[in-house]
Amino acid sequence: MTTETVLIIDDSAEIRSLLESLLPFAGYETLSAGTGWEGLGLAFHARPDVLLLDLELPDIGGLKILEQLNRANLSIPSVIMTGYGSEGVAAKALRLGALGYLIKPFTAEEVLATVEKALTMGRLVRERASLSALVDRQTRYLQALSTLSQALVNSTDCDLLLQRIVDAAQYMTRADSSWLSLRQDEGARFRVVAQRGKTGCTSLEFCETSGSENVSPVLTQGTPVRTRAASGTTIRLQTEDEAKALLQMPLCLPEVTLGLLSVDRRESDVPFSEQDQELLQILASYVLLALERNRQPGQGAESTR
Repeated sequence: MTTETVLIIDDSAEIRSLLESLLPFAGYETLSAGTGWEGLGLAFHARPDVLLLDLELPDIGGLKILEQLNRANLSIPSVIMTGYGSEGVAAKALRLGALGYLIKPFTAEEVLATVEKALTMGRLVRERASLSALVDRQTRYLQALSTLSQALVNSTDCDLLLQRIVDAAQYMTRADSSWLSLRQDEGARFRVVAQRGKTGCTSLEFCETSGSENVSPVLTQGTPVRTRAASGTTIRLQTEDEAKALLQMPLCLPEVTLGLLSVDRRESDVPFSEQDQELLQILASYVLLALERNRQPGQGAESTR
């Protein structure tokens, strides 16, 4: 379990020493600063779990520090330390996002209870923000899928549809690159027909025997491949590029793998998730629908694939 860190910003050496002695006994690590600017630098660099902040500092006040943290969108659960008669200023600090305050002189029990309360409230705020972001992301994905569904019904431009699907694949999986490759003949030759990002393959052809062990199961068995390169290495792609994470979805008909819908990450080695795989599977089904509509008489230009 990771030890939580408390940053103490107070110009009183006595209070800093007291808190530096008390908090480790409760299982916390401590950092401390005697000036506001020093403490603000530590907050940005160390990203502590809790901030114990004196309002009256010799260089920059505690309220200004809270404003700077808010401006940088740095959410650190903060507890204000103030003296009697400063409750009005503490109220301003609470409006700036502080989660509590301690009135000097305070007891050890008050410090520990207030720090634990701030940590708990901070966890709840982060969880709520994470849930809100998830709901927002899911809503945007549903809107993107709805737009694609409407395009499948109304559009007769197959090339445009395929490009929109490839664009959606990159957006919805947060990939660096995405591309669609389709089988060109009865053999194993494939050609990239739509792409987004730095794929570097405008007219490249490749085959399933090109030596990439990551793609072979997709083509030979019709099963998705989701993989991440080992630390310090990359995955060699058929496009002659390299990636740190790769997800490929086969476009399967009963007797043949018609093509591949692929996404990769080249800057980050964060692996693609099961949700990413499910989204790519939905988009792969859209590709098959678009190609089927394009083959039907009276549905636009004849297929060149």
